[in-house]
Formats: sequence, structure tokens, C-alpha cells
Amino acid sequence: MKLHVTAAGRTRAVDISRNGDTFLVSLDGRQHNVDVKVIDSVWSVLIGRGGPAKAGPNDPEGAKRSHEVAFSSSAEGGMTVHIDGVPVEVSISRMPASSAASTVSIAVASSSGA
Repeated sequence: MKLHVTAAGRTRAVDISRNGDTFLVSLDGRQHNVDVKVIDSVWSVLIGRGGPAKAGPNDPEGAKRSHEVAFSSSAEGGMTVHIDGVPVEVSISRMPASSAASTVSIAVASSSGA
């Protein structure tokens, strides 16, 4: 699924595809492996870098980040994504199937400055 996500005035290209029990998310062409579990309407999101991780506990390629994510409707009919308790107003639109733009969790990446 290819999306355009706008958060904090910045529009990003997001592509999400299934990868076994997890997802491969591309955010502006940068790949991330994402594991999502939903518990009581709150998403537990574990994000790692795409591609094979190198051996070793100090390898930044193998580093993972964890976030709690919840969603709510905003007063203007938009969407608010709460990332670790921080609200972020977002607008999401699907890209046409013919678009070749690249791509995931835009709200999470926007809040972390990725």
C-alpha cells in the first residue's frame, strides 16, 4: 500500500508491505522492518532498520525502537496520532497505483526526526 502522509507540515511517501508476520515499511525510500501488536486499541510498534542486521549487540543496523501509538479523530475531521503520548496531526492519502514513489509509519518517523 502506497500513501502520502503529511505531519507537521511535511509530506512523506510511505509504502507498506507484508513481510511474514511483520511489515516492511519504506519512508521516503528508507526501509524499516516493523512489528505491530494491537492491545486495547493501542499499537505497540517495534521499528528496526531494513535489510540484514550484522552480528553484534552494538550494531546500529540491528537497533530497534519501540513506540506506543494510538489514533483519534481531530475536530477538523482529520486524524491525530499519539506517539508515546505526543499528539501529531496527520493527513493521509492513497497514492495512485501507477505512482512510482517510495514509502512507513510516517507519524513515528516524523516524531523521531527520521
